[in-house]
Amino acid sequence: MRKKIFTFLLALTASIGMMWAETVVVINKSEFTSSGVTKEGVTLALSSGSMNSNETLAMNGSFEFSTSLGKFTGITIATDINIMQIYENAYTSAGWWPTGLEVGKSAVWTGESETVLISCMVAGDNITITCTIEEPTPNPTSGSCGDNLTWEFNTETGALTISGTGAMTSAPWETYYKEDITSLSLPDGLTAIPSEAFKGCTGLTTVTIPASVTSIEADAFLGCESVTDVYCYPKAADLDWNDYYTDDFIEYPAAETRCHVFADEYLEYIARYSQGDGVNVTFMNDLEAVAVTTNEDPHNSDVYYSTFYHGTKKYRLPNDGTEAYVADLSGSDLRLTKIAEGNDVLPNGVAVILKASSNNITLTPSDAAAVAVTAANSLQGVDAETTAPENTYVLSGTEQHGVGFYRINSENLKAHKAYVIYSGSNAPKRMRFVFNQEQTATGIDNASADIKAEKRIENGVLYIIKNGVRYNVQGQIVK
Repeated sequence: MRKKIFTFLLALTASIGMMWAETVVVINKSEFTSSGVTKEGVTLALSSGSMNSNETLAMNGSFEFSTSLGKFTGITIATDINIMQIYENAYTSAGWWPTGLEVGKSAVWTGESETVLISCMVAGDNITITCTIEEPTPNPTSGSCGDNLTWEFNTETGALTISGTGAMTSAPWETYYKEDITSLSLPDGLTAIPSEAFKGCTGLTTVTIPASVTSIEADAFLGCESVTDVYCYPKAADLDWNDYYTDDFIEYPAAETRCHVFADEYLEYIARYSQGDGVNVTFMNDLEAVAVTTNEDPHNSDVYYSTFYHGTKKYRLPNDGTEAYVADLSGSDLRLTKIAEGNDVLPNGVAVILKASSNNITLTPSDAAAVAVTAANSLQGVDAETTAPENTYVLSGTEQHGVGFYRINSENLKAHKAYVIYSGSNAPKRMRFVFNQEQTATGIDNASADIKAEKRIENGVLYIIKNGVRYNVQGQIVK
């Protein structure tokens, strides 16, 4: 809690700050109103009697102090002439005004209340009222939760995101937001989840345990009664999961929460953590990761591209700098707009271009909230291998032109890949990448991506095709 001092001379003043601050403002009687004074979040209102700016007896009656900033912890009334009466047992929302006050040139109230009612008769040419207010510090929305781990909570979406590597050693969000958390993102590189880390997170419906986790301590998910599915990627032999009282997730009925593991790990999980012997879940052998092979950009070292599409399942990007883009077709250019990056979840039914730093990417299924896609997207996708329609372009690369979408004919489209169809006449050989100006990503050498001119004979006439534009032999554009 932070303290704030408000001082009023013949009225009130409030100084709004985040640290201790005392402000003294002198207000002449002419600044009084008959109903009271309001300033900077503090109000002194006349309940009955009078506040007189023209008489020596300036305050005579009952007055209510209130504030929207926090709680009063002290009020001092001081005058240069005399406090004729502070009535004993004046009521406050925190209790009664202390009895036995000495009538003189000052009176002090202490306590803790959002409102304070005072009955008094105060005379003087200068009257000072000092209010001490305890203002709550805003709850933190980010911080450290391990030597190399940080957390961030989005108060609008309810998303809790953990970033970094190593063991989680604390759970600060538990104090402030545990009932407000609706989604949880744990990073690849997290090694340990401590006891009661997510206790009472009743808004969670799914949890994904990264493959890097080797320890989950007792009651880590105690009271997470809405979690229906856990996606667990570690190998069973590498994970020490200690649900000591077998009461994590949905407690009744027991083992109602499904825990999805890889098929080749299923029996080991059953042997180690079957319900009643350690973990309150029912194991399912239906977890599938997708390995994506990428194309290296010959003009940019350590930059690789691929495409991906899944019509029904959402997949999480690896937390290694991998990025996902949609592409808007403009002429023979594909204008890329970034929609997701490491640890984000891709929506199902949206075809994307992936940019990575290695020639293999592993995407993991997730039931967490996916990123929203608002940018235009000319990419299409397929779930199963199929024959490519005419003028279909798929991602490929050559030493001469770099990575781009090249037209294919009579070749199959591979499953879970994205493609583009050029519906106009005079389809080009290649469509190059151009990054959206709002994006900062780099990786396509557009200067070296021009399409070489090709000759084409149509109806006995020779044309030159370059960058999707048709020219006659005189160099004139032909539509």
